[in-house]
Amino acid sequence: MPNIEIHGIGEHRDQDLLRSKIFAATEKLAFARVTVVTIVPDKCVDRNCVPRPFLRIVSYVPRRTEQLVEVLKLLNMDMETPDEFIPGMQS
Repeated sequence: MPNIEIHGIGEHRDQDLLRSKIFAATEKLAFARVTVVTIVPDKCVDRNCVPRPFLRIVSYVPRRTEQLVEVLKLLNMDMETPDEFIPGMQS
């Protein structure tokens, strides 16, 4: 079961919107039915206290992780997988 964690998005309205965008972006994947989104209630800032929200993608099937990264790049957010950091447009 792939898990997409949302980190650093504080407003419930923004969290719900991002979750909807994630489900829309992943709906055509063969494993979409078993993919979950977890909202982590945290605050992510850099050393200058600038907010740095990101997505953490966790899957035990490397190919699924790769596919999720590909479709979620459209969201222009930083992403983290067990193997790499993928900067978004905000970086």
